[in-house]
Amino acid sequence: MKARKLLAFIAVFVAVLLSVASGLWPFGTASVIYTTSTTTVTTTTTTNETVSTVLNGTHIMSSRWAVNPKWVNGSLVLNMTFALPAFLVSLYNSQNISTPSPFVAYINITKSQLAQADPNINVTKLWSTAVSNHFLNVLFKINGVPTYAWVMNYTNNWVAVWVKLPSGIPKYSTAILTMTFTGQNQYPYTGVYADIYSGYDNGNDVFPLYAYFYNTLPSGWKVVVWENPNGVQWSPGPSTAGYMLQQGNGYYGDFIYYTMPSNFTSGNYTLIVSWYYSGSADALMQELFGNVSHVIQASSIGSTDGGYTPFAYGGIGVQNEFYSAHAYIKNSTTSITLPFTGHGTYYVVTWLGVQGNNTEYYGYSLVGNWFDLAVPSSFTVAHAKVGRTSPTVMIGFGDYGQTAYCYVDTAIVIPTPPNMVFPTVSLSTPVEPDQYIAWFYRPPANATTLNITVKVSSLSVASGTNPGLLILSDNAGNYTGYNVTAPFYGLLISYTGSIWYHAPNSTFKVLKSSVFTVPKPPFTMTVSLVNRSGNVSISKVYINGTAYTVNLTTPFPWSKLDAYIGETADTNDTATTSAVSVQAVVPVTTTTTTTSLVVASTTVSSSNTTTTTTTSTTTTTPEVSPNKVATDVAFAVITTVVAILATMASVSHAVNNATRRYVRRA
Repeated sequence: MKARKLLAFIAVFVAVLLSVASGLWPFGTASVIYTTSTTTVTTTTTTNETVSTVLNGTHIMSSRWAVNPKWVNGSLVLNMTFALPAFLVSLYNSQNISTPSPFVAYINITKSQLAQADPNINVTKLWSTAVSNHFLNVLFKINGVPTYAWVMNYTNNWVAVWVKLPSGIPKYSTAILTMTFTGQNQYPYTGVYADIYSGYDNGNDVFPLYAYFYNTLPSGWKVVVWENPNGVQWSPGPSTAGYMLQQGNGYYGDFIYYTMPSNFTSGNYTLIVSWYYSGSADALMQELFGNVSHVIQASSIGSTDGGYTPFAYGGIGVQNEFYSAHAYIKNSTTSITLPFTGHGTYYVVTWLGVQGNNTEYYGYSLVGNWFDLAVPSSFTVAHAKVGRTSPTVMIGFGDYGQTAYCYVDTAIVIPTPPNMVFPTVSLSTPVEPDQYIAWFYRPPANATTLNITVKVSSLSVASGTNPGLLILSDNAGNYTGYNVTAPFYGLLISYTGSIWYHAPNSTFKVLKSSVFTVPKPPFTMTVSLVNRSGNVSISKVYINGTAYTVNLTTPFPWSKLDAYIGETADTNDTATTSAVSVQAVVPVTTTTTTTSLVVASTTVSSSNTTTTTTTSTTTTTPEVSPNKVATDVAFAVITTVVAILATMASVSHAVNNATRRYVRRA
């Protein structure tokens, strides 16, 4: 009886456990399937970063600054005013060939030309001051660098000066000099012919060869008595009238010569000789490139007059034959006859120039006194083969029975101008508007905004001018000024508040005026450029942080902003600024990926099937869930309890049976 009650208790206990944990029972009427899934969330964030650049290094610059831009204590100084009166001297080569290089240009400038070039200058005072200084207060510059100049002569109305150019002038091209009237002596850059004013002659710095024969035989020159058949007891020598080659002795021939560098024979040169003669015969020979060790009678070439006039074999020369009033262009075998002056007393300047291998130019001028120099009004062209045997310059004299006195005063060698035509000279004011300096800048490829900043510590703006920030496309170059017709794009944002645009092969045109008033220095100006549909749009201009809205889309392509960025100044403007800086705004995209783990369950019932999904499954992986662990534990516990209770029941049953047997026996 007790066993039956125990079994009943066990049955009830198991039923209760099963009712409580039926969902956990592994062999029950329902089963649970567990899965996991990963969900990826991508977040994209765009932020703006800035890339700042201070412009320096590669730059372009215009050529007509009054004073070239320079850095002083970290600041850029722009100066478009001349402290001293100055003029631009333009030398135009009108010929179809270039001048030799280097070259010596002959410049004749008149007082009236200065007055026309700059009516605002007191030219009378300027000129009289220069005359009183023998024009030694005048300084010539090429690209801002002083160059040598030699004043040949001057009057109260004109000045004749030779200027050395370090480079030649190409055909149909112009070289520009700056001529400044200073307050002090500019020697040795500027010198004056010793016959005009002694002590400051710099002819040796200007010309390939220069010799002033006043009472001397200059260094490097040698004298040779070539013919003296009568044994005249006289020798050529220096005097205050020049170097004396003949003293009326008759039957006499001599010469002086100078040896040039060896490459002299390959050049085109002109020999200028200032000399004096008085008498009836015979001739002065001036010659280039001859062999002075092989001298012959000039009269033997072409059977001309000439007495003992010498000719250095293998050269090219002119025999100025005043006995017959002819000039004979001669090489070693040929003579060409040209006109010359005749018997008498004359101060004369003769020119012989060569060009190439078959062209000579000859001209002469009668002058008024010893040592005078002049440029002939015209030249005669001859075509004899140019002998080029030796690098020599020779000047000689000879006669026969009839004779003369002859003195050589000055000898000058110059590079022959093309076709013996000197470049034409014109004057203008040296300061031109639209000067600029700009540095190369390449923005980041994906920049959407450029903020260009300059700090201006001092500024003087002349009336009608527009200094400011300048942007030029990268095909711009070194022009005379920025407002030229050339194939670049350009923008000018002026300190005066105006905005200008330069289309390719055009000039600057105003797009907008009076965006802001001219600020008082010191100030900081920032120009904000944005990319709007592929073009540069000027969004705002900031002056000391105050924004002026512009919103002006220009025709300047954003793709052309691989550019030169810098500053400008116009006539009589001055400014002192910082270096230009550019801040590029570049959008930067950041991507963040977040992956989360989600557990999903599906309950399957034996009587019906119900599916519950909490999220979309992208990856399914069977796992051991906490509920399954609990189920397994519960199952083990219940099984153990049942086993214990069953054992207890079995023992109880056995005891009862034994008791019964025992009682029955008794």
